[in-house]
Amino acid sequence: MSEARDRLLARLHDPPSIPALARAVGTNAFRLKRDFKAVFGEGVGAFVLGRRLEVARALLLDSDKPIKAIAADVGYSHVAHFSVAFKRRYGVPPSALRPRRRRLADEE
Repeated sequence: MSEARDRLLARLHDPPSIPALARAVGTNAFRLKRDFKAVFGEGVGAFVLGRRLEVARALLLDSDKPIKAIAADVGYSHVAHFSVAFKRRYGVPPSALRPRRRRLADEE
């Protein structure tokens, strides 16, 4: 399952399908899904989504890249879909991190 995780992390912006990933690591889709969740505590799709949003959050906090570019970098073709997923995960829209970061820098 570590190999499957590593392959997903290497291609977060365009992850392989579950059947393709299963073939690449020498198993079938059913066993991959079952074993991945047992080892990592979340399904393949949730894992990919979580890592994409973590990378996006780091980019929002540490760069001045436009939100649209960050969304594309982590695999979203529509910034609206990215914004909804981000807000669902972190409770604030992606744009809310930018002013907060600037305020914190001004206070230091």
